Amino acid sequence: IEPRKNLSVLLDAYSKLPERLTGEYALVLIGSDGWLNEEIFEKIKNLRKANFNIIHPTIYVSDEELSNIYAGASLLAHPAIHEGFGMPIIEAMASNVPVITSNVPVMLEVAKDAALYFNPRKEESIKDTMEKVLLDKELVNKLTNNGKRIVKEFSWSNSSQELIECIEQI
Repeated sequence: IEPRKNLSVLLDAYSKLPERLTGEYALVLIGSDGWLNEEIFEKIKNLRKANFNIIHPTIYVSDEELSNIYAGASLLAHPAIHEGFGMPIIEAMASNVPVITSNVPVMLEVAKDAALYFNPRKEESIKDTMEKVLLDKELVNKLTNNGKRIVKEFSWSNSSQELIECIEQI
């Protein structure tokens, strides 16, 4: 939980969803303590007081628990502004979870046509994209089917083969 993850804007976007959606869908935030996150934790506390269902485990989430969380998810919203790769995107796709993410280059490169993109600096853009996926089952099917294809591109065997080819070229 740190500024580059852009969770403050995600929280604002979630709070702007129609009540019928926030009543049906909780916002689950997974991540350990980071830096400069006091504002985020304050926002979580205030939104909970306003009866928004926001879940943030304060203990380490194991890989098995994370798999279970993905299995129960209706979508992954990945609003990061700066990211090295975007592993949660691949993890969600591997769990047949539709992905919405920032329209920053690394996310576009990883998710390709298997995600919907939003402007990570505009809560309205994030809100509209969340709402679109939560209300459109055909879109969910398209995203999860495309996600299955993307996951195959990022297999360990493909990655190791690419690494071997790079080493051989050097």
